[in-house]
Amino acid sequence: MRREMPAAIGLWLMVVPFVLVGALAILMPLPFAMRSTEMTQNPVANIPLIRGMGFAFIAAGLALWFEREDSKDTIWKASLCVALLTLAAMIAYAFRLENWWIDDAGITFSYSRSLAEGLGIRAQPWLPPEEGYSSSAWMLLLAVFARLGADIPLTAKALGVGFSAASMLICTGLVARFTRSPVAALACGLGIAVTPTVVWSASGQEHALQGLLLTLMVLCVFAMANWRWPVAVLLSVYVLTRPEGPMIVIAVFLTGIWLTRQSNGRLFNTADAALALLPFLTFVGLMVFRVTYFGDVFPNPYYAKSSEAGFIGLINPLSGGWFYLLSGLRDSGVLWILPLIFLVRGRPPWMVIGFSIVAAHVVFVVWAKGDWMGQYRFLMPVLPVAVMLATCGVSQLGGPGVRQIFGACAALLLVHTTTIQVATFATRPTTPMAAVTEVGNGFRNLADRLQIEDPLLAHHDAGGIAFHRMVRLADLGGLVNRTIGMHMDDSDFLTTYLVEDLRPDFVFGARNFAASSGFAETPAFAKAYVPLIFADNPGMVAEISFIRRDQVKEADGVTLEKDADSHLVSVTVTALN
Repeated sequence: MRREMPAAIGLWLMVVPFVLVGALAILMPLPFAMRSTEMTQNPVANIPLIRGMGFAFIAAGLALWFEREDSKDTIWKASLCVALLTLAAMIAYAFRLENWWIDDAGITFSYSRSLAEGLGIRAQPWLPPEEGYSSSAWMLLLAVFARLGADIPLTAKALGVGFSAASMLICTGLVARFTRSPVAALACGLGIAVTPTVVWSASGQEHALQGLLLTLMVLCVFAMANWRWPVAVLLSVYVLTRPEGPMIVIAVFLTGIWLTRQSNGRLFNTADAALALLPFLTFVGLMVFRVTYFGDVFPNPYYAKSSEAGFIGLINPLSGGWFYLLSGLRDSGVLWILPLIFLVRGRPPWMVIGFSIVAAHVVFVVWAKGDWMGQYRFLMPVLPVAVMLATCGVSQLGGPGVRQIFGACAALLLVHTTTIQVATFATRPTTPMAAVTEVGNGFRNLADRLQIEDPLLAHHDAGGIAFHRMVRLADLGGLVNRTIGMHMDDSDFLTTYLVEDLRPDFVFGARNFAASSGFAETPAFAKAYVPLIFADNPGMVAEISFIRRDQVKEADGVTLEKDADSHLVSVTVTALN
């Protein structure tokens, strides 16, 4: 009795603060936000984050309470409550980004809109059919919803958060079933609901669908004796979802052969062949469609995003890919729970498949040297499977007391990290589609002043402008313009192509992508274009800003600056909006 009393008191001392702080955060989020150094600049906007923290802390309190030895008869009810509360936390976090879509998502939106409107697969009506998106499956899915009358950006955000929610519920359920530990379910849920998941679920891009497909593959192996055929179907969809799909197919196929060898001594069977054959046929079909419809076996991103990725980066521990991987795991807090993988014993087939998926995805991330976008976009899709595998080791930590201490520490670390990082990202998000849309609206306004009927803007951010179509777009990023993408570093070609062929009315953007070639510094370009200055408009300031000389005229708010010889030197625009 004397031993049990201190343990009970210690448990209460852990549970009560979590539940109390969680309840206060849900009921009174504003005072919490106003007292956080990362949220004081915009406390009202960060209320969803505080409420998410509240749901997570209550989930932690319940998990700690029901981790006792005498609560095993309520394990499923407890785990379900923990899973639903961590799910509520992730959804609340996502509400902080309800008004943000990354501009790259707008590229896919533009193709989905065109397809739904019967214009074919093209970014804008005036452009030829070219594949400038990264995910055929995501583009087609959004086109179906658009055809049914749904708003494409809102649908993309809802589907993204919904797919990640499904991945979280599946993973926490598998962990609870394997460990019979509410703390393990808690660690799994919170480990999935970290900043990369929140950000890229809400971004409008396809990564949540990618993550759900990987999670469903593991679920099929867990729940079905004859899992190879359904997994082959999922792999076929996955090939249409991301360019790195073939790497996952190869990993799962080889692992399936190894499992067959382990189970019955045979080297190969028909079902194993399906793991490679169905995705391969899908891939071949995609190639045939590309050649037939687009006239090229490669999509535009292949040309526009060529990099120094290669084998050397895989074996160089100091390469950018390894740094990206380890930095992402560290910054999200997931790094500190992944070592639990080494505690898992007696790994069943579903875990072996999960390990192969994680390994293949890591190879891709390191080979590609990561990604320039914030919050580790390339890590997000595999996080559910990786965290699920790791948290299965919680049951091997020791007795309930050790697991409770681990659960409390994990909750504090993951919740604090996610709350602060989402708040920070929301303040300075990666290339908002709304900001690019405003650039397009600004040039539409200027074109109306100058009486340019069908203006063409050359700009490196294509999404918001291509989707909303306020002006025609020449994509200096090369994603929706194959010609630019194929000659990204060729200054002479780009100068001729822009000045003589496309003849954009405006050229605007940063010195990146095609502009990094230096075409804007050539004599031919300077002869055709004149610097364009937007006064008192921070959103319209760029390193490269030009208007074609033959489109310049006197207009309200447009000032023409000339030198002593009456040669036009620059054009200044005021009161644009």
